[in-house]
Amino acid sequence: MAAWSLTAAEAAWSGDSSVLDENITTVLRGLPAPPGAPAGMWLPLLSASRPVLPLERLCFRGSRPSSAAALELCQELGLTLVSCHQAGGGVGTALQIERISALPEGGLAVDVVATSVLRLGETGTVLRRRASGEVQMVNVVSVVPVEEFPAARGGDLREARRTELRRKVTALLSQVRPASALSDPPRKTDDFSWWAAARLPLPAGARTPLLEVAGSEERLSLCAAVLSRFVSAPG
Repeated sequence: MAAWSLTAAEAAWSGDSSVLDENITTVLRGLPAPPGAPAGMWLPLLSASRPVLPLERLCFRGSRPSSAAALELCQELGLTLVSCHQAGGGVGTALQIERISALPEGGLAVDVVATSVLRLGETGTVLRRRASGEVQMVNVVSVVPVEEFPAARGGDLREARRTELRRKVTALLSQVRPASALSDPPRKTDDFSWWAAARLPLPAGARTPLLEVAGSEERLSLCAAVLSRFVSAPG
């Protein structure tokens, strides 16, 4: 486990970014690797109660000291936060923080949007000194973005297959979710596949394998299979 003082660390941007919509980007901003640790980007780590999928927007309360420390560091340096579920199997989700506000009763109210899937590596700790002089320990993890299989690859036949899957998934979702939950679906195939996956009627633990699916066609096929089974189940 790596450990280092934050005083010598500078925030660093990842290489490329892609825009999911006008307010969401997959660009990462994290800490450079400490001396002696594997090269790469390190992000503050947040333990989540369930797996979070790209394009999900969440509101939560950060009340634990470890959560508050990670959130304050992200706010101070403009860093990306990474969410990891205990059953995540080495994958997590990049979170773009949209708003952080202090609650009167203590803790932080946080609005985030998930942007991309990350492969998690070595964990570590950075020391951060607050304005009050208190020293905080912030959990961090080295990350590598999981590349999405491009939806444009495969020619007209593959695109026709994805279009048909999208129609099927849309029709099935309308049978299990209210119309209010299905408004304004994303136009891009990759984004739509994540949007649909987030609306599957699955328990929290069953969402983890979805993070390992790196292509929209396979993801839409999985969505269609889950929804078909749910719709046809007796009762």
